Amino acid sequence: MESFLAEVRRLIDHRLAEKIYIYGAGNGGRLLAEALKKEKLAFDAYCVENAMENVTELLGHAVIQLDQLDFDADKTLFIVAVRERGAHLIKDCLMNRGARYILEMPWDIFDKDAQAVRRKANPALEITPYVGCRVNCKYCPQGLFLHNYFGENKDRAKSMTFRQYREVLAKLPKNTLIEWAGFVEPFLNKEAADMMSYTYEQGYEQTLFTTLVGMTKEDFDKIRSIPFTIVCLHVPDAEGCANIPITEEYKALLRKVVEARRSDGTLFVTNANCQNTPNPDILPITSGRLKIYCELSDRAGTIEDTDGKRIVHVDKKGKLWCDRADRLDHNVLLPDGTVVLCCNDFGISHALGNLYTQSYEEIMKGRALEQVRLGLAGDEDIPLICRKCIFAVEMKDDKAGKLG
Repeated sequence: MESFLAEVRRLIDHRLAEKIYIYGAGNGGRLLAEALKKEKLAFDAYCVENAMENVTELLGHAVIQLDQLDFDADKTLFIVAVRERGAHLIKDCLMNRGARYILEMPWDIFDKDAQAVRRKANPALEITPYVGCRVNCKYCPQGLFLHNYFGENKDRAKSMTFRQYREVLAKLPKNTLIEWAGFVEPFLNKEAADMMSYTYEQGYEQTLFTTLVGMTKEDFDKIRSIPFTIVCLHVPDAEGCANIPITEEYKALLRKVVEARRSDGTLFVTNANCQNTPNPDILPITSGRLKIYCELSDRAGTIEDTDGKRIVHVDKKGKLWCDRADRLDHNVLLPDGTVVLCCNDFGISHALGNLYTQSYEEIMKGRALEQVRLGLAGDEDIPLICRKCIFAVEMKDDKAGKLG
């Protein structure tokens, strides 16, 4: 961070940055703006590729579409403030538009995100309350998940009951973050809204990731007063990668959700994402209110990229640690009580235990998770999905403590 700030000051001192624009109006742009303000470094505005897919302003600064920006290339600095793995493509885009001075925001700036730090410090459990997601997104390996879930038992539980969920919740530490995400659209379980309301009553922090498929207006009325830390809306794309029917009923619900506000006046939805270019039919509803992210993951090597450049594949060696959960306690609960390692474990490669029959502590101290730790410690004979995961970090010996 220090070298980045020093370079910004150097460009300003040499009058090469009389104008400064931050590319990206999402969380990275917000954190960067806060860091620059702390150092008394001003910037002029945010810029983005498509203003329709963004908010109109952030932290009091305008969000301008890049092709509407008139700038002197010899006196303008652009700072790329996105976490997408395609940051190099953004730099190419800026250069093609004549930009000369471009810096990438340092990744360690995300260590300053208090919300993210808290989420990483506490345990988390993603809830998959139903199996068989009819949204069946192109970049979600549902086939692999269903094959492995039902492979040895065609009668394996397809849906979680409210009673089963209550019993599981009672076993979890009170600082556990409950995430409605996992391997399915949560509202395909008809009791999902009741589960969320009960979770709030029990004092647990929650996040929600939803396409709105399966949600009714009555469901939304049940949950709209819940102070979810994050509400991420998955929106339809123009290419049909996600099977989200854009009916009049869907658009009415989308408008209701997007326009809803919390008790403090902020929007109920905190951000949105899309698997490709957002469908133009929904932009009149979301434009100016939401930043729509378009980052994709290969789900630990289980998805091939048909576009040829949008997904990054990795193969990591040696000792690793998870950048999302130092203690490997950000897991996923399936309808039959099975707990799997993480949100990328669609193949159920690392089944850690079962919360219907075991305590949370037994699972966290169990042999299955110990094997994962040994694999992360450098034993490459232990099969480990982490070696194909973008969130795994190759580490040096001095970070051995990260293994928890």
